[in-house]
Amino acid sequence: MKKSMLLFLLIACCQCDNSHQNAKGKNFNDYISHLKEIDLPFVYSSSNLGIQSKIPNLNENELSKYKFWNKETIGKLIQTKDFTIIVERRIGDYLTPTFITYDKNGNQIESFVPYKKTGNDMGYNSIEHVTVDKTMTVTVIDSTTLWKLNSEKTNIIRGSDSLTVGKTIYHLNNNGLFK
Repeated sequence: MKKSMLLFLLIACCQCDNSHQNAKGKNFNDYISHLKEIDLPFVYSSSNLGIQSKIPNLNENELSKYKFWNKETIGKLIQTKDFTIIVERRIGDYLTPTFITYDKNGNQIESFVPYKKTGNDMGYNSIEHVTVDKTMTVTVIDSTTLWKLNSEKTNIIRGSDSLTVGKTIYHLNNNGLFK
C-alpha cells in the first residue's frame, strides 16, 4: 500500500511539473510582449539602494499569470531570435537588478548579477556602479573602503581607512551569456 501511494504521488508530481512547463512556454511570448524596453545606457548603483520598476503596463492580475517569473520586473534589456534578457529586481541587502537570460521557450539560461562586492560590514564598505551600453557591454566600477579594527573587533580604528577602486567589464556572447 505504501509503495502504491508513493508511486501515485511521484506520478502526480511529474504531471504537475509538465503542465507548468507547457504553460511557461505558451505564456512566455505573451509575457515578454508586455515588457517595456529598457533605455540604454542603463545605469544604476548600489549606493541608491536599487532602482524603481519601469513596467507600468502590467498590473497585478496580469503579473499573476506569470508567477514563475520574478514579480519585480524592471523591463526587457534585449530580445533576439534565440534569447531574451529581462532585468528583474531581486531583494536582498540591496534591491539588486539581475539579468535573466531566457531561451525562446521561456527556459532560463542564465541569471547574472553584476554586483560582486557591494555591501557593508564592520570595517568594510563597497559600492558598485553599473552601466550597460548599447553594445550590451556591462561595466562595473567599484569603490571599496577597508578599516582596521580594534583588538576586540568591535569598532574601526579612525584614520586607518584605505580605498581601492576597480573596474570589471562583461560582454554578452551569442548564447545570451555575460562573460
